[in-house]
Amino acid sequence: MLNVLSLETAAAKIRTGELKPNELAVFCLEKIDVENASLNCFVTVLREEALRQAAEAEE
Repeated sequence: MLNVLSLETAAAKIRTGELKPNELAVFCLEKIDVENASLNCFVTVLREEALRQAAEAEE
């Protein structure tokens, strides 16, 4: 489901509680892990920072 959401839709789902920020962050980080090996489009992934910010957003 998450791989077909626009950012606008994902934000709306977070606002309504249908989606948690941490769920979206984990999905994106896992997608980066899988795809970056072939795409090589990320130089630095701030995994801990992304997860920390997602956790803060859930508070």
